[in-house]
Amino acid sequence: MPSEQKRIARYVLLSILVLGTLAAVVILTFYPSNSSLGRGFSLVVLYMVAQKTALYASVLVFLLRLTIFKQLLGSFLYVFLLVTNICIAVLAMYLFFFHHYTREFLHDALWNLLVGVLLFTDMLIPTRTNKD
Repeated sequence: MPSEQKRIARYVLLSILVLGTLAAVVILTFYPSNSSLGRGFSLVVLYMVAQKTALYASVLVFLLRLTIFKQLLGSFLYVFLLVTNICIAVLAMYLFFFHHYTREFLHDALWNLLVGVLLFTDMLIPTRTNKD
């Protein structure tokens, strides 16, 4: 396995570890909620903020990588946003199929899946430069 692939694999594992730690801290801190709207209301609000933030940040980083900052490809930020978007989409699908989530929220999270797959394929396709 080339060194770049090893670095990206380490970034993926580190991203999963960071996301798992953040999720554990958020769950331990904000669940159960004292709100009259339900025990999980705080978690739903934090999830929605995280979903939109990850989506817009990923689009911004992708556009920056295409235009100005070519070195963003394979960076920790790029891989972290990729993993975050895919995890958000997988969580949304899980919650939808087990009847804890509505279809409208699932449709929003499918945008995260699309962006995550876009970032993933962008990392897989080698960029070619002409050095003639």
